[in-house]
Amino acid sequence: MSTIIGKCRFEGSKPSNCLNYGTLQIYHNGTVKKTGTRGSKNVWRGSGDVWVIYNKKSDVGNQIYEVSGKVQECFENV
Repeated sequence: MSTIIGKCRFEGSKPSNCLNYGTLQIYHNGTVKKTGTRGSKNVWRGSGDVWVIYNKKSDVGNQIYEVSGKVQECFENV
């Protein structure tokens, strides 16, 4: 089963929580919190599965996700 959000397709059921951080949309079914930076990259930690929608190309590749579940990412403006 897949879920479509905007132009993005994710595998599985849509997580119940959504966090907006600047131009990022982060959907999760556990917890996700920005805990700091590593070099120029933001570090996100938490539990559960995470779906990320990037709306700015400059955000792609500048995030590190350290979560217990699966991370799926999509650049919306393809």
